[in-house]
Amino acid sequence: PGAASHPLEVNYRCPAGVVEVADRLLRHNRRRVPKTIRAAPDAPAGGWSTDATDDPVAGTAAAVRAAIDAGAAPADVAVLTRVNATIAPAQVALAVAGVPISGGVGTEFAERTAVRAALAWLRLAGGARFAPDDLSEALRRPSRPLHPRIAEWVAEQRDCDGLLRLAERLTNERDATRVTELAGDIVRLQKLVASGAGTERALATLIDDIGLGGAVATLDANRRGMNRAAQGDDLLALRQLARLHDHGGRSASFERWLRDHLAARRDPGGVTLATVHRVKGQEWPHVVVHLADDDQFPHRLAEDVEEERRLFHVAITRARRQLTVVSGPEPSPFVAELT
Repeated sequence: PGAASHPLEVNYRCPAGVVEVADRLLRHNRRRVPKTIRAAPDAPAGGWSTDATDDPVAGTAAAVRAAIDAGAAPADVAVLTRVNATIAPAQVALAVAGVPISGGVGTEFAERTAVRAALAWLRLAGGARFAPDDLSEALRRPSRPLHPRIAEWVAEQRDCDGLLRLAERLTNERDATRVTELAGDIVRLQKLVASGAGTERALATLIDDIGLGGAVATLDANRRGMNRAAQGDDLLALRQLARLHDHGGRSASFERWLRDHLAARRDPGGVTLATVHRVKGQEWPHVVVHLADDDQFPHRLAEDVEEERRLFHVAITRARRQLTVVSGPEPSPFVAELT
């Protein structure tokens, strides 16, 4: 008795332009509370922009630098992503540029399944002697099923000649073919690296041609509907990190370079790096939504598009003064829905 309805329709946080596009965005959801969100009477106009670029990592770094150059403290800026993995390239780009950072991912990124496999392949491509663990990783991804005893023999080899001699001794033709193909793929990468190809090109060959990307896609297919990062996101981040690393240089130093930058000191007064899920209820004067691409918002494995749209709404409404939405050449459909 005496209960009444009081719709909360005024957004006191964001600039009027952000409130307008956020309201328009959510009107595409069929499951929503019917109300019109409006800005506070004294809210500033404008306050948002988009940037679709061939290099979204560089675009995000430029947006952060622009805010700081205009007088913002690093702590006044946040870079938000859909999944944890895609923080890493933006984080390293800022660290390389000397911008203090807070949050982000640590060296555990290098131990994720897809990243660990890719780094093992790069070590095989550049090393004179093979490590048993690296051969075992390469044998698993992309998968070449072998009898456990034969897999142990593979891990005992120290170079491609040893793998080829092992293949000649195997009586099962299928097993011999798989060991020979493994050796051939390693030789292919070795020649590429020896020719001076950069990490980006070596990873592209591994992911697209040798088949690591297909193996990872198979793993991700079993995670559909799960509200977290996928192995494919790790490979995407690794490609972007490789571009940052070499610009045509050699791949031998990539892993050390990556681990060093992921272990860089965090600064409580630095730019915040986080996923959208972790910042609900928080706000910053300047927000950069990083990698607002069509496979991230909605995430390609997500099944509830309206929930993904609400998550994008959370991202863009963290900004008190300026919002910048950075994407690759194929932006999220949610970006178009803003206008």
